Amino acid sequence: FLKNEIIIVGTYITGGMQSMDDDKIRVACADDNMAVRRVFRDIINDEPDMELVGEAINGSELISVIKNYKPHAVVLDLIMPKLDGLEVIRKIKADDTIKNKPVFIVVSAIGEDRIIREAFESGVEYYIMKPVDGPLLTDRIRWALNNEEQRRRSEELKRRNSYTDIEIKVADM
Repeated sequence: FLKNEIIIVGTYITGGMQSMDDDKIRVACADDNMAVRRVFRDIINDEPDMELVGEAINGSELISVIKNYKPHAVVLDLIMPKLDGLEVIRKIKADDTIKNKPVFIVVSAIGEDRIIREAFESGVEYYIMKPVDGPLLTDRIRWALNNEEQRRRSEELKRRNSYTDIEIKVADM
């Protein structure tokens, strides 16, 4: 059963899911439960401004999906085989070869304060308890992307202003 699931997921990932519409929000998802992934797929694909570009059944596969399909957002569980969700987030956040890092939305059955705090410290933008509500998930994906875009713009303005200050100081000498 698990082998068939891997083959199906592998085909789904490599079956040409690369985005054809640059205006859409590209989303990847990961959960070791096929039924949960199916729910994620249905929720995402029902949104006209979103498309699911890849799925994974474990953290190792998810890293490959992120590197190959460059999603804007990743919806993931914390408890997965091979590599847990928090470790995936840490690895992606630390990987300098990934220029535009996705935002991470955790959907988990774990409601323990310590774990939730650790998730946010690892770089999670939003944490949702299972079972997930479709409109809540898609709204939080949009919200996280909007916040990330605002953060990037702010950093760019700070960077530009610091260059301007340097240029002014050099010009004043």
